[in-house]
Amino acid sequence: CNFCTEVPLMNIEYAENIVIDGIPNEKSWNAAPGYDLGVTTSAINYKHPSLAKHYGNRVLSPGYVKMLHDRNYLYISAVMQDDDIIAYGKRDQQIHCKEGDVFEIFLKPENANHYWEIHITPAGHCAVLFYPSRGYHFLPGIVMPSTRPLKKIKYKVNVNGTLNKNTDKDKFWSVEAAIPLAELAAAGVPFDAQNQWRILFGRYNFSKYQTLCELTSFPELSKIDFHIHEEYGKGRIKN
Repeated sequence: CNFCTEVPLMNIEYAENIVIDGIPNEKSWNAAPGYDLGVTTSAINYKHPSLAKHYGNRVLSPGYVKMLHDRNYLYISAVMQDDDIIAYGKRDQQIHCKEGDVFEIFLKPENANHYWEIHITPAGHCAVLFYPSRGYHFLPGIVMPSTRPLKKIKYKVNVNGTLNKNTDKDKFWSVEAAIPLAELAAAGVPFDAQNQWRILFGRYNFSKYQTLCELTSFPELSKIDFHIHEEYGKGRIKN
């Protein structure tokens, strides 16, 4: 569905010996449930009829996301088809969705206002934003702090194609990230089975082969806004 009123549950299985190399090929990843990145309702509705025909109310460049955890980290992997892999950003801690393709992670405790926004690009850059509340959205110093709020985050990307070269066709890029549970808990709410957390995955996909930047997410949203916490999925830790 393009917008489900029932918030999906997202299972997070326990695993050990996950290697962060950008290639999620361990047996634990193969067994983990996957979540498809889908198109938002308003992304379909606002398009001109010619664009709607081009997209056909479907995702042109599919991707899927998986999660695992151990005692120290939340692990996230994403594999995304991409015929034109683009990332012009030159450093960490900048607004990468204005610089090219981005995979985004949003993590929010159910019963608290604070949340994190994480960007990872196919060029291997990362940005982390921490919001004390959605009421702080767009404030200077909150939008992009110079110091990364999650200091011990680990991540790697793998690119199957040629970065920033639009004279050929690429295949896909993938991400693995390890988010330190202790740093999430330091903000006041542990990421564990006793505390409900809301989760959203988003993607910006720029391409010369598409007529628009394709925005996708899991869960699918009712409009193009990755800050609609009410429509995030519910992460369920499984030990």
